[in-house]
Amino acid sequence: MSYVADEMRELQSFAEKYGLREDWHEPDEQSVTARVIGYQLDNAFGNMPYSIDCGDGVKEQHEILVIIKHRDQYGIDDTVVVNLATLLAAGVELNNRMSR
Repeated sequence: MSYVADEMRELQSFAEKYGLREDWHEPDEQSVTARVIGYQLDNAFGNMPYSIDCGDGVKEQHEILVIIKHRDQYGIDDTVVVNLATLLAAGVELNNRMSR
């Protein structure tokens, strides 16, 4: 599950960079926000945003992604994107390791 490890490393690096608590309680106090896009719980494409044509010319984000953003005092954004299915897989993997 290297894709899970890769995305979790990116997320951990982001959290450490902005001083987020280990339990991610109140990240808004460090100017961190999140937005969720997409509609299918799948991680075939990892954390890469892409859209599909819904047949009526409208394009929608396919897989569910969590876009986590930090905005600094100059209005510059730093973003990390995590696929929701991958985030769930990481939680299950962690739980399995802890219960051994």
